[in-house]
Amino acid sequence: MSLLKSSQGLGLSVAGGVDSGDQWPGLIRIKRLFVHQPAWQSGQLSQGDILLAANGVTLIGLTNYVSETLVFNNHAMTLRERDASSREMTLA
Repeated sequence: MSLLKSSQGLGLSVAGGVDSGDQWPGLIRIKRLFVHQPAWQSGQLSQGDILLAANGVTLIGLTNYVSETLVFNNHAMTLRERDASSREMTLA
């Protein structure tokens, strides 16, 4: 799947990381999708989806800050949904 950034970005926010104290420490998940933005418009992303990698770099075990930098500044990520299925996703 290909997702193009708008002038406002991808239209999602993320939460988690080893420093977050979340229920699943070390995992980065989609916190929110913003209506009418690319991530929401794709219809293939959901709040709570877990992001595994960005541009070939694993996000598991990283801090939230480092993960956000990789997700929002790079163009490719692997997404694993809550139902444990997996698919590749390219962001441009």
